Amino acid sequence: MQEASKTTILVVDDEPTVARLVADVLRMAGYQVLVAFGAEEALRLCDQAPAPVDLVISDMVMPDMPGKRLCQRLARNGRTRFSLLMSGYTESYGPRDGEGPALPLLLKPFTMPELLKTVESILAGAPDS
Repeated sequence: MQEASKTTILVVDDEPTVARLVADVLRMAGYQVLVAFGAEEALRLCDQAPAPVDLVISDMVMPDMPGKRLCQRLARNGRTRFSLLMSGYTESYGPRDGEGPALPLLLKPFTMPELLKTVESILAGAPDS
């Protein structure tokens, strides 16, 4: 596993307060963090990044593109290594979503220790989903 200071995480949420809070917690834990307030901005940031992002944490429901589709697109383009979805909605997620395998999901509201534990687990290659 990489040390936190060499790990880049992209946080994507159309709700700026949530995105900034998650980003602040991750920065306090020593991660390098990029923030996007929607899928299109996230795609731009990843295209401009000098290296692939280690982890993208995306809200599942956003107006410009569902988080799962964003994560899959970034992974397919080789721009991210791991993905984590976060959401307060679970009824639209699961086997019936029909868009490939399920991604790890962190349900809102979550605590900051839960966020950090989940991130560490995913980066270690053994996601807690």
